[in-house]
Amino acid sequence: MTVTDTLVSTRSRNQLLAGLLVAVWLGILGTDWWFRFAHYRWHERVLISRTDPARREDRTWEVAPSRGGDLSLLLADRSVAARFEEPRPGGVDARDRWGYRNLPSPEGRWPRVVVTGDSYMFTGPTVEHTVAATLAEALDTPVYNAALAGRGYLSPLYRVLEDARFRSDPPDVLVWGFVDRDFNGIQTEGLRAFLRRWEAEADGAEPRRRWIEPGSLSPAALAESLPNTSVWAQRARRHWASVQVRAPRVDAAPDGPARAPAGDVLVSRPGPPGAPDFLLVRDSADMMALPPEAFEPDRALTALRELDAALTERGVRLVVVLVPDKGRVHPDRVPMGGREAHPSPFAWLAPRLTEAGVATVWLEPAFRERAAHGEMLYWRDDTHWNLHGVEVAAQAVADAIRADAAADPGTPP
Repeated sequence: MTVTDTLVSTRSRNQLLAGLLVAVWLGILGTDWWFRFAHYRWHERVLISRTDPARREDRTWEVAPSRGGDLSLLLADRSVAARFEEPRPGGVDARDRWGYRNLPSPEGRWPRVVVTGDSYMFTGPTVEHTVAATLAEALDTPVYNAALAGRGYLSPLYRVLEDARFRSDPPDVLVWGFVDRDFNGIQTEGLRAFLRRWEAEADGAEPRRRWIEPGSLSPAALAESLPNTSVWAQRARRHWASVQVRAPRVDAAPDGPARAPAGDVLVSRPGPPGAPDFLLVRDSADMMALPPEAFEPDRALTALRELDAALTERGVRLVVVLVPDKGRVHPDRVPMGGREAHPSPFAWLAPRLTEAGVATVWLEPAFRERAAHGEMLYWRDDTHWNLHGVEVAAQAVADAIRADAAADPGTPP
């Protein structure tokens, strides 16, 4: 075999190897994006559905009792996850024709109280265990659930305000809740631009049709949504989280170097005798390590005041629910890695909203007091509150609505 033949043979093998590597890479990439659309429904976070609700149908289905939450599901080792998993009751779940989590209603108009917000306002094992359903029992009046999971805290609000039902028949009370872990003053300030357009459309301007969820394609949003909807990234994170949870727990000494805890899932520090361990998301520690001014709550204050004024002008009373992250309720149980834990930005925002006349429910003080007496308000295996936490939150919101109605006879209790 000549030198030329050898070079040709080597080049052919290299090309074949390169082709195989490209084919494998395309297969992995294609599989990842197939799961991203088919399983994780990533496109629903980005695209706004324009399907006419009249062409949809209300859906209900049975939910079997289950175990485990969003944090235990991040653990690939089931023996580790089983240490924290708690049972959930079964029952009925539902979506109405608008895509919200409500049982079918014979009424053409929506109830006088509407709840919107992030996953904390949406969550519950069944449709009967959500904040909206529990609030309806506390108020003894129907409550419409317009909260959404996985869409942040602004997008659900925008959807409610742009809903044709809101424009033609606005509710008496709009409850908007969101967690401090995802709060950002700069992002909330964007609400002001939305309100200017929304009020112009109410005054007769041509409505602008939006096809993309606001902020869903920003670098920060993509940096979160793409890994969270990647099957390969999720498998890697689950195995790494299991390794971290199984590893011996070593907290940095008070005088040692500050270091961020490793892994997406953290195990709580030891508590009082008899207090159970629970799982935390790493963001809990990272957010608590930031001072309140890092969230720029002052920029959000103006936007929230303008929202309250715009809704009041239309006869709608706004109730803002400031939800504490699990770590804020158990600050002494969060493994901070030697870093200082700072107060929540809501500690600055809540009293100023109240002073501005915005009905505000800041849940952290009441939740902390109950936690100090041994009450568990969050699932041990999940970032969200458990059934007891939902009850406590809904009762606090009901009390705020009644108090607001007493102060303003025009607001129904």
